[in-house]
Amino acid sequence: MYVAGVKGRWLARIAASAIGVGIVTAAGEPPAFADTIVCDRRVCVGIDRSGTNVMQVTTYTTQGGDFFGHFYISSSDDSFMSTTVTDEMSFSNKISTPVGMKFNTGTLLCVEGHEQVKGGTIIRGRPCLRIS
Repeated sequence: MYVAGVKGRWLARIAASAIGVGIVTAAGEPPAFADTIVCDRRVCVGIDRSGTNVMQVTTYTTQGGDFFGHFYISSSDDSFMSTTVTDEMSFSNKISTPVGMKFNTGTLLCVEGHEQVKGGTIIRGRPCLRIS
């Protein structure tokens, strides 16, 4: 959950996650494509976009990393934050969220996956993609 007092730390974690995972970018502006995918620990994210216009974000787990929980999608410039979606997160159960927005070049789109466990949740990954 986003808490007003930790915005700086939250953004720092997004940046660190993106650097640690390796940011995937594509050169040029081809027609819509869905080959931009990155994973962090057990959570993966892919985007369908044309240039800086993002049509949808798809999230799923790494193969064998299935869990029941929730995820949410956010952008580093606070222009987009999805509602939390709770579902069985798995490699075969890819969950797509419509976005339909044009982002500034350099904006990070991040998915945070939380596994529901007795008494709370555990973050299972926070992969980020840079819009270029």
